[in-house]
Amino acid sequence: MTSAMEWRHVGTNDNPADIISRGLMPNELQYATLWWSGPEFLRDGEATWPGEYQEPDKVYETVNVCAEERSETFPIFENVSSYRKMVRVMVWINRFIGILKKKTDVPKTSYMSGAEKTIAIRQLVKLVQGEAYPELISRLKQGKLIDARHRLITLSPFVDDQGVLRVGGRLRNKSCNFDMKHQYILPPYHKLTEAVIREYHRENMHSGNQLTLSMIRETFWIERGKSAVKRYNCLRCYRHKPKQLQQYMGDLPADRVELIYPFYNTGVDFCGPVYLKPTIRSLTTRLKSYICVFVCQATKAIHLELVGSLTSVAFIAALQRFVSRRGKCAKLISDNATNFVGANNNLKELHELFNSQPFLKNLNDFIEEKTIQWIYIPPRAPSFGGLWEAGVRSLKHHLCRTLGEAVLTFEEMTTVLTRIEATLNSRPLCALSDDPADYNALTPGHFLIFRPLNAISEPDLTNTNLHILSRWDRIKLYVQHFWRRWNIDYINQLQQRSKWHSKIPVAVGQLVVVREDNVPPQQWLLGRIEQLFPGKDNIVRVVNIRTVRGVYKRSVSRLSLLPIKDNDNNVNNNAAQE
Repeated sequence: MTSAMEWRHVGTNDNPADIISRGLMPNELQYATLWWSGPEFLRDGEATWPGEYQEPDKVYETVNVCAEERSETFPIFENVSSYRKMVRVMVWINRFIGILKKKTDVPKTSYMSGAEKTIAIRQLVKLVQGEAYPELISRLKQGKLIDARHRLITLSPFVDDQGVLRVGGRLRNKSCNFDMKHQYILPPYHKLTEAVIREYHRENMHSGNQLTLSMIRETFWIERGKSAVKRYNCLRCYRHKPKQLQQYMGDLPADRVELIYPFYNTGVDFCGPVYLKPTIRSLTTRLKSYICVFVCQATKAIHLELVGSLTSVAFIAALQRFVSRRGKCAKLISDNATNFVGANNNLKELHELFNSQPFLKNLNDFIEEKTIQWIYIPPRAPSFGGLWEAGVRSLKHHLCRTLGEAVLTFEEMTTVLTRIEATLNSRPLCALSDDPADYNALTPGHFLIFRPLNAISEPDLTNTNLHILSRWDRIKLYVQHFWRRWNIDYINQLQQRSKWHSKIPVAVGQLVVVREDNVPPQQWLLGRIEQLFPGKDNIVRVVNIRTVRGVYKRSVSRLSLLPIKDNDNNVNNNAAQE
């Protein structure tokens, strides 16, 4: 029998046996000189042969010591993300070392015992603390006092008999186990800390930040624990309550700031349905109707039309009444027809109307005859039509509080809508002048009848010689005065961005959650940004999203970025390419 001192170690690059264990293709075997001729060092003198063999105990004791003293080289934190798996891997490492040391008490079972788990956790914590607090541990082991300015001074830390840094605290007299009174201290930024937070969050059924932190503190004390737990992003929790993106508020379009007559540029939207009865005496029959809302882009004046039936003829008739009363408009802006797709049956009826061929043909014939341009905003982007969305909200505010549960006839509802229209057109846009004795305010009604629509009547002064100007000249002067106040005061109020001050970096390849109305959050689709549509200010507010159901064009406000590193990498890559 040979002794251990006669053995030498052959590296993997010089070992022909590795060719068998790793496998080699037949066409490559003929060129494998290592297999046919053996390692090169055998042809040289014995002095050039590999080094002598060492005892297994000495080898792995050295590896274990190096792993403890130079913890930055320990690969478990980089290769494993699960806390349970980290502990399990450490248990198997300890068992393997025990077998090499020929210990007789190494368990043979596939599961780990409580004692093994406790030892593995302590070793993991010790590795992390060696990286984060080497100077503090060294001072405490030498019996020196901790620096009064140290960030852990309030915890009164100490090093136990196993060399692990623990919380001293003030609970020495509490009747509980040692680990609950003196928790392991963990740094806020480390892979193990993230794994612990993730494990306790999931183990407690995706608990909130406060409950997760309280459960962690039964064993671990994370430095700046509140911010560390809050910083953790659970994808499952995020998908149930995603954070909506709010892109930087854009500039006002030209339609909002042009000096032009009312309703020259108009936004249109539908509201409803509302239920009417055919006659006053009818008690059971109900007719479904809708309200068509027209909003002037410049003056915010509102025109309401009651649509008796959801047909192309009824809608175009309402559009004809609007044009006949308010004048022909140059541009009509509306939501995209696909906005009406959803679980709500009422929205489906609108969708069917706006996508039916007879409706599109009749509408195109009408707007071509009137030379009106019809523009759609991007789908699912209500912020692009905020002006008429606000008008619909104001209409619903007055309508619900006025009617309650009452059901009116068509004539009664028309009367109510005209009164609401007058009220909305009398709301102030800004003060009419800086004179403290002037109690008037500039309203949309000033641009329609030169005064608020619900103002009290005034005496007829036609034959009164108030000025040398004729009455028509005075009317023109009033109109110019209103537009001047609109241009100076009202438009200047729109100068500031009241919200959406941050520019959200959006890049191709980012993974997002597509928010949908009338659909539970857990059923919202995941998609990846495929194409960007930057505006005139080079800020992206509309994108194409590829999902399992196809490609959709959506506003950025309908998306939620998943809190993953891949999204940040895509932003950095796109910035580098630019």
